[in-house]
Amino acid sequence: MYARPKPGETEEDLLKLQEEFERNKAENKIQLAATVVSNKKSEDKSLVESSKAEVSEIDIKEQLANTFEAIPNDTQLKNVVEHKNQPSPSIFKFNRDRGFPQAKRREETAVAGRGSIFKQQMKKQKKEETAMEVDNTPITVSNLVIKERNEISARSSCNENRHKPENLPTQSYLLTGKDSGQIHEENLNLLKNMSEEEIVEEREKLLSMMDPAIVQYLKSRRKQVPVETRNLPISEQNKAADDFNFEEIETTSEILNQPAAEKWLNFDIIETNKLAWMKNIDIPKLKAEKFEARFDSGGWILPYSQSEITEKDRILYHHGEEPGRPGYTLQELIQLSRSSVIQQQIFALNTIANIMSLYSTGVYDEIIDLPLEQIFFSTRYSMDENTVPVLNASIKVMRNLIYSHVDETCLDSLLGFGLGFIQPILAIDSDMEDDTTVNDQQLVEKDIILCLVRTNILIRIRYIINTVRPSLETITYCLEILIRLARGSDFIVNRIIDCDNLIESIVTHCLPLVMITNTPTSGNGFPLFQAVKLIRIISSRSKTLALEMINKHKVLDSILMYLSNDLFSSDITGIRLQTECIHFWSVLVHYGLAMDYFRPLQPVLLSLLDYHFKNSNLEMKTTYIRLGHISAVLILLTNIIKQNFPLILPFMPIINRCVPKWTTQLCNLTEYTCGKLQLIASLICCMTALRQYQQIDEFDNRILQILNSQGFRMVTDKIQSGSMLLNNYDTHKPSNNLRTLEVASWHTMDHVVPLIQSNSCIPFLHAVSMYVNCTDNQKNVPDFSTSCSLDINIGNVIPIDWIYTPILVLYTNQQQNNNKTDENEQVFIIRNCLRWILIYETYFPFLASRINPTDKFCRLACVFLGSDSLFLIKEIHDLLELCFKNVMKREKDFIFNKKIQGLSNFQDFYAQLLEQYQGVSYGDILFGNIIIVPLAQKHSIEYRKTLWSEYMGVVQVCNVTPDQYIGDIQLFLDPPEIQESLLKCYRRAIIGKMARPHSILYKIANHHVETFIKSRK
Repeated sequence: MYARPKPGETEEDLLKLQEEFERNKAENKIQLAATVVSNKKSEDKSLVESSKAEVSEIDIKEQLANTFEAIPNDTQLKNVVEHKNQPSPSIFKFNRDRGFPQAKRREETAVAGRGSIFKQQMKKQKKEETAMEVDNTPITVSNLVIKERNEISARSSCNENRHKPENLPTQSYLLTGKDSGQIHEENLNLLKNMSEEEIVEEREKLLSMMDPAIVQYLKSRRKQVPVETRNLPISEQNKAADDFNFEEIETTSEILNQPAAEKWLNFDIIETNKLAWMKNIDIPKLKAEKFEARFDSGGWILPYSQSEITEKDRILYHHGEEPGRPGYTLQELIQLSRSSVIQQQIFALNTIANIMSLYSTGVYDEIIDLPLEQIFFSTRYSMDENTVPVLNASIKVMRNLIYSHVDETCLDSLLGFGLGFIQPILAIDSDMEDDTTVNDQQLVEKDIILCLVRTNILIRIRYIINTVRPSLETITYCLEILIRLARGSDFIVNRIIDCDNLIESIVTHCLPLVMITNTPTSGNGFPLFQAVKLIRIISSRSKTLALEMINKHKVLDSILMYLSNDLFSSDITGIRLQTECIHFWSVLVHYGLAMDYFRPLQPVLLSLLDYHFKNSNLEMKTTYIRLGHISAVLILLTNIIKQNFPLILPFMPIINRCVPKWTTQLCNLTEYTCGKLQLIASLICCMTALRQYQQIDEFDNRILQILNSQGFRMVTDKIQSGSMLLNNYDTHKPSNNLRTLEVASWHTMDHVVPLIQSNSCIPFLHAVSMYVNCTDNQKNVPDFSTSCSLDINIGNVIPIDWIYTPILVLYTNQQQNNNKTDENEQVFIIRNCLRWILIYETYFPFLASRINPTDKFCRLACVFLGSDSLFLIKEIHDLLELCFKNVMKREKDFIFNKKIQGLSNFQDFYAQLLEQYQGVSYGDILFGNIIIVPLAQKHSIEYRKTLWSEYMGVVQVCNVTPDQYIGDIQLFLDPPEIQESLLKCYRRAIIGKMARPHSILYKIANHHVETFIKSRK
């Protein structure tokens, strides 16, 4: 079966179809797609067959030629008089009552069993039509088209139009090509000499000779007119709105109050929720001290309400259940991150990323607690998206969740002082395998990093680098996630090393042996200093891993190329890359590796050192990046001196010139910052290494000059502000399932610990002390070989809470099933320990007050867990009750969600207490008091949920009355409980008579339920 013409095809396409048709016809390959079934008599069949034979003999090519050329040219025509008709513009009238577009209703008279509704409608239309007419207008030259009509309608049309054509067509809708205009003019000349009757006759003649399919195709070409667009340029739209009066705009209520508005399409049901965003914003009033936090797009918490609403802030309203409050809650953002709209996903993820970035700096300490586990799983799901913008935003959230930018900045800044080569291991535990007995939800509550590795994050990052090839920003986030994973346990580091093709992909795409001078649009093929840092941290774990990086992955080839190429020294990015490469080389030199590469690169290092000697100074205008670069070079030379002193001899002349220049600048300093001192600190480290090999009096004199200078006194004038011992600042405490260095402190200068603040001189003094220790000119320094005294102000030899040590030993042995002490000895030890605690609290209140009250409470509670019957002995029970009464005087200072020394998680500790009470307490009043303390309203709701939902047996057993409670009962009643799930547990316990009516638990539950019911009335 041959292909039918399609819209948009040209004359050449039709000729090709014709040739193919003729060729298939000659070869007798044409097959009918269907057979016509007719119920007429046999004579009708013969007529149909004869008509088909006549049609099959028509030459398609001749039809096309006759369409334009078979027009008689010997007809005598009169002069044609043209009349100019001005087209009247059509004015569109909109009928507001009917709506636009006008809704149409299909016929409801369709009868079942007679085919589909469409088929019945088509049959009905065929009956109503007498002939297929394309155009009902009179036949003139201006609207000349080929029409299908019977001979009767054609002749009647000719009789009515005996006059000559008045107008001529302005263009041809069929002709294309360069000669189309000329051919069109010739056709017009022919038409001018013909009357309308002659035109009709020629038209009918053409129609009888042409294939109806070709006729239909030509009609479709005639109907293709340019479509007018309604999308005006923005400038024209704005111009049209200049004179618009906004006061005349009809509001929603005015529009809906019009007659028959309910009959408009889709207006039968008014969806008020979709019109809510158009309402005026009602500013709510603060009714309680605590409220749910709402954030802006930058991650900052917004106030409960704002007195004035600007156009910039208007987009922050009409969200969630509190449309009058600005911003988004964290739950709304998490839900929005799973939206099917990409823009909403990106917005939500970027906002969560900004929240996590601020949270890691400690800005929200003691303000909000974020559900890190929920954020973790939601983000990990989003990381599996293949849409690049969504992928970038989700990786940014995960990076800000586990990667502490403050920690990494502080560690990198210490490298210039020669202090950062011993890298910390930030692991929760040292397990060498994944605990498959716990599910992901349980594991993330224990260790987020280990749970992230379990979710195949390494394979996902490898796929992103190799296949997705996203932007440079996304690749950087992936590398920083790997850097944080590399600081985990040995198990996680081995997983990184063993991940097939992961390190190879990073080396190939992020440490390439190519030169890129243009600004990269993708992270692939562009050298990144984060990749070098990742290799350095992995190599810092062991010499074996460093050898694998050198021999297997050939990273030194790229490192040495970056150092020897001057293009990388021309911009900030290249200098940072070179600095990180030098630090990595220093790690290898520390292991005694890559020493054979030093001699070929001596000219490069000499040129770098000479450049900094001429251009780098101890001035405030010198950038930190340049100072970090020269410091890395000096630290590398220091390590070379320790490994092979002769290799440093070519550098001695330039070092001897650097020492007097930079030491003199230090003596004359008038202002400084900690980061500016890394230049002189690294120089002193290099001097120290040289001093250990030979006596250099010039160096000693320079150090003495520094110690006696005005610049040194100015630098050390604020030494107290940089001491960790003399400044008791609270640092940002991470959750128990994620470990950090805890260097972020929002309420301090520079938002970091004092040691690394901009006015700290401690890192610089460390370098000076290292030089002093290698000399013999020490004075007034005590030596234990000649003195046996020690100032106790230096520090504590034993913990401050050492009096509780026997109780902790008893608890630890019980947990490890290693309790080999007999019962009598246990009674003796615990009895004397409690006696000493009571004496300590009574006669040394000042010393006792230095111990945290929460730690005291937990230490004493360990007595109930150390033995199943020890606390039931009367003497121990009485001593324990006196000790608890002393501790409960500071009940308001208890903070159970902080990290407690000796406990990994208070939630687990409290669960152990509830199990022990349910099993062996025998309804002991003192033990009951202990399990009630964490239920105060100020503490986490998780403790209350644990008791009232998971340990209902404890509620049934507990018989402590309000009079028997040794603390303040008001802490359990105020503020009223608002958590509905917990209130349901309270109500269930009361209705089910699980709580004893006289107990304190019954009073607490009944109070909160009644208060909640009253608030709803």
